[in-house]
Amino acid sequence: MRQSRASVALIWAPVLIIVSLLGGCGGGTPQANVAASITVTPSPISMNKGDVATVTATAYDSAGNTALAEFTYSSADTSLATVNASGQICAGTWDTNGIVCTATAKAGSTTITVKSGTVSGSVTVYVHDTVDAVKVNPLPGGCLSSGNSEQLTATAYSKNPAVCAAMGATVPCALPADSLGPYIWAAYNSAVVALDNTTTIGLATGAAPGSTSVYATIAGNNSPSVPFTTCPIVSLSLITQDGDASPFTATASGTRTLQATAVDSKGKTIPNPPLSWISNNVYAFSIAGSTTEDTATATAGTAGAAMLSTACSSPTCNVNMTPIYSNPMLGTVTGTAGYTVYAGSTSSTSLIPIDSGKAGTAITLPQTPNSMLFNRQGTKALLGANTGGAMVFDPTTAAATALGVVGKAITISPDGTYGVLSDSAHNAAYVVDISQGVITSYLTPITGGPTSASFTPDDHYLFLANGTTNYWVWDATTQVVRKYAATTPVNDVSVLANGPAVYFAGGQANAITVHATCQPTTTIDTQLANAPTMIRALKDASGAVALDLPNAIVLNNIHIDQSCPPVMSETRAAVDLGQGSTMTPSQWIVTPDGTKAILAGNTGNIAVLNVTNDTPVTIALAGSATAAYTGDVTADSLFYFVGASDGTVHEIDLTKNTDSQQISVSLTDTNGAATKPDLVAVRNK
Repeated sequence: MRQSRASVALIWAPVLIIVSLLGGCGGGTPQANVAASITVTPSPISMNKGDVATVTATAYDSAGNTALAEFTYSSADTSLATVNASGQICAGTWDTNGIVCTATAKAGSTTITVKSGTVSGSVTVYVHDTVDAVKVNPLPGGCLSSGNSEQLTATAYSKNPAVCAAMGATVPCALPADSLGPYIWAAYNSAVVALDNTTTIGLATGAAPGSTSVYATIAGNNSPSVPFTTCPIVSLSLITQDGDASPFTATASGTRTLQATAVDSKGKTIPNPPLSWISNNVYAFSIAGSTTEDTATATAGTAGAAMLSTACSSPTCNVNMTPIYSNPMLGTVTGTAGYTVYAGSTSSTSLIPIDSGKAGTAITLPQTPNSMLFNRQGTKALLGANTGGAMVFDPTTAAATALGVVGKAITISPDGTYGVLSDSAHNAAYVVDISQGVITSYLTPITGGPTSASFTPDDHYLFLANGTTNYWVWDATTQVVRKYAATTPVNDVSVLANGPAVYFAGGQANAITVHATCQPTTTIDTQLANAPTMIRALKDASGAVALDLPNAIVLNNIHIDQSCPPVMSETRAAVDLGQGSTMTPSQWIVTPDGTKAILAGNTGNIAVLNVTNDTPVTIALAGSATAAYTGDVTADSLFYFVGASDGTVHEIDLTKNTDSQQISVSLTDTNGAATKPDLVAVRNK
């Protein structure tokens, strides 16, 4: 092999001479491909006595380009370390052929120099007794605030009795630090802590709040990892820089600058934490973080209300630790929203768009849907199916893409990216990236599949229930779903709009229970209810409203702190909806502005409850309709569209409390027979 390398060098030698001569033409022009500097890696090198390591030398010309060069190697102390013609270092002495390395008896450091002509580079080599173990020395107590620094240190140990005896120590014994050279430091998550391996070796600087592990390496020997924590954010408050109170009002295209204040567990206010900014109605207010991260701009769009908030949650903030959610800010945009209503049927492959009260041209779906949900952004809809595969529908192209799995669409994440399908046949749920039309996670086993699901506003946690005494929590960061037990069946789940709590319809006898999202097994509030079947968190984060026929249980005036688990209180009111206790509900839905809850079912009426004053209204369906199915509310909270048994879509005016219009959609089943529009959804635009 050494002959082969020599041959290559001889072949290249004339080329080097020619390039050098050509480069010399013109006087002061820098010579291309002529070595002007040499870099030697790795540097420095820590070696056990008798070990062999290889250095790599790279030559660069004056322009910084790699240059062809032949290298020679030398050691400043050949009694400590020698180097052969191939750049292999022996922590001792090579034989005359540079093949056999005999360990040195010394410990210390020397310099290996690599030369090409008059240019050289070097590396420091540390030689020591064999490192049998490395241990990171105890870290300073507690966590380290983001932006603060502390020095990490480690100790290398020998387990050789002779080595320890020579130092007058017992086994294991610490090896002299001056013979080891600098440790190499690493973290499993470098976003949490920055470790200096260049200037102040081992200096740790807190970065993103969260926890990780760090370890040290010397002579190829890694220490066990030890926990490292950059202090978590424990307080997160939100205001507008304009001093607006919540709720505030804006006109289209108006903006508000939101300012977050994040305080960590040591009381330090952290500038520019990596926060997630949230709007639960992007058509009313879109929200975008700035380069400083602790501020964001909310821009008013079409008419409607939005809950604006921010969160510090994994994987970017409070990494691997408890998420924390800010107080909500409610913004309202005046005017009238734009939207398209879509009507479908569980017996038809047709989907009918409705604009300005008129049905448009039917869109043919690949298979019959069993459910339909639009994301809040209006960009995609998730349609479940019993056969042929669930679908993602793009309203821009009027095309549906099959997903290859069956199931019922039960929720969509607040940011509109993910949807959840429940597959009862396979005891599973699927998390779907509806922006890409792909399955991202399989949640199993969930016996019978979930019947309800709700995301936290940052998409970090997903809570699922199915009317049994079990409930499940999926962590989007770890991709793990965990099963928990309740005392009584959990019939429905709904996360408080700004995130710190989740409401259960059930969980304890004759109760609505509220659990901490940071500790899903911890009950932080219990409210009396007879047999609640459905629950919806109000979208302004003021509380929730449960269906407990013949009543609705209104929970509002909420007070909740940012501890884990949080301390919570709220008021309760039971309101008779006037629909009796034997009706079969088909939908319980709340308006985007958080002021109304709507009940549809088999009574021929729509019940609307004003949760701000606990006043119910009964709106009779016009015409021959005796039952209403599922529907949706416009972003401005002015209209509720719902399919009914008369084959039309009814427009319910939520301001006038009237059935203001009945829109014929002429849906037919696969046999050509008229069928009911039992799937209705609103696409905001």
